[in-house]
Parts: sequence; C-alpha cells; structure tokens
Amino acid sequence: MPRNYEKLAQIEKINGRLIVSNNDGIPDLSFLPNLEEIYSSDKEKPSLDIVDNHNFALKGLDAIRKIHGKVYVRTEESSDVQKEVEQHIKSITDGKVTFAVKESSGFGK
Repeated sequence: MPRNYEKLAQIEKINGRLIVSNNDGIPDLSFLPNLEEIYSSDKEKPSLDIVDNHNFALKGLDAIRKIHGKVYVRTEESSDVQKEVEQHIKSITDGKVTFAVKESSGFGK
C-alpha cells in the first residue's frame, strides 16, 4: 500500500469513478471503511469499476449506502465476492450491475 494510505479512511463520498484495475498490491477495499456514496455523472462508464486484480476480494465497503450509475466487477474467482456483498451492491445501485469471473487463461500475468 502507498505511504499514508490510512488517510483514505476519511473519504465518505466520491464524486467521480472508483476504479481498481490491474492491481496486485491491494487485497480489498478495507482502506475505505467510511465510504458511503459513489456518484459519477458519466452514464457510459461504471461508477465502480473493478477489473483484472490479482488476489483481490470485494470486501471493505461496509459503510456504502448508495452507488449512482453502473457497477462492473470482474474477479479471478466467484468466491472473491460474497453473495451478501453482491446482493447489497445490487440493492444500493441505481444503474446496471455486472459481476463476472475472469477466465483463468493467463490472468495476472
């Protein structure tokens, strides 16, 4: 994790997109424990976009209450997203929600 990443715990709202992509150093989103809302005015791209991360699980967004826009999450394994988390994300998002599993051919390389 980057130096002083603990300061990110203060974030409650994101006006823009939250993108976690091509990452192998962040195991989850627990560094954002107070994030309550994500809002992006870009209707074409996901407000929450999580793709191509190695050894990453979708957890740590315990305070999230609303996501305005689309959500796209693609993980290595289906177990990287607990069913409760998937259901919660779907229930608080006002756009299209997609959860996918990356095929194992060369992922993380």
